[in-house]
Amino acid sequence: GDVYKRQYQRRVRGGSWKPMPKKASRHDKHAKKEMEHQINSLAVQATELAQQADEAEQDPTARMDLLNQTFQKYMEALAINPNHLDSQYNAGTCLIDLAELLEPTDRRKALVSACEHLGNIFAMDTSNRAEIRRWALPSLGSALTSLAELCVGVESDDWCLDKLRMADENFCTAETVGAMHESPEFYVPWIKATALTLSLSPDSQQVVQCYQAGLQRIQTAMSLPCSEPPIDAELLVAQARLEFEAFKSADRLGQPLALAQLQLGVPLLVLASGQGQGQGQGQGQGQGQGQGRVRVRVESGPGSGSGSG
Repeated sequence: GDVYKRQYQRRVRGGSWKPMPKKASRHDKHAKKEMEHQINSLAVQATELAQQADEAEQDPTARMDLLNQTFQKYMEALAINPNHLDSQYNAGTCLIDLAELLEPTDRRKALVSACEHLGNIFAMDTSNRAEIRRWALPSLGSALTSLAELCVGVESDDWCLDKLRMADENFCTAETVGAMHESPEFYVPWIKATALTLSLSPDSQQVVQCYQAGLQRIQTAMSLPCSEPPIDAELLVAQARLEFEAFKSADRLGQPLALAQLQLGVPLLVLASGQGQGQGQGQGQGQGQGQGRVRVRVESGPGSGSGSG
């Protein structure tokens, strides 16, 4: 006993002694367990409502009402624990889906709020180890892209370009950590962000860089295994838009691109619009020789993708 007493006195005198952390009381543990139970219960209710919203895709009014109810469940969970990362993420992605059904003014508010919820994940996860971070990255990129697209002509070009730059950074990081390869549907809003950046850029060199980057992202997405539901039609729409914006931007800047760079534009637009299965399949086969692989399913129409962006 004297030995331990002397060691304790030396540690106190030397300044190395630190009090042991206070153990959580039984009451605190019970309160924490009850909080987790309430949040899990709300998450189950929200999941059921979200599934009903997906089933009501053909009824915008019913879908909007169900998505609003879903969002309220996540907000109830955040009222219990504002630092619950899964609820922050789910609230953000729910708002992205809801924004598609709203009028422009309300849509902007929903997208701004979605960005805030998804951004909270990175601010709250001080350890940088939460699994939800890798999925928040492309979701935040999608929300920023939709926000920039909505505000073109309303806000300044610099404001929109700043949002698109932030979106591109999130998509790039998501690709680095493997989230894009696991969910290829996120390539669609990323290509859209690239096309928007290209259309707003005042610099001809940046236009060329964006165009080349967009084509590379399309090739990467097409090289990945088929997703369910398929996103081929959405990729074709995205590529057609990229080609069209490249053409307009080059003309705007007085430096037309080579016709060879834009030769895919017209057939892609026809394919994307789904004007006849026979015509679409015939043209798809023709394009397949140039791209090495074609996974177009025109008969299915544009896929639902991630429902974001």
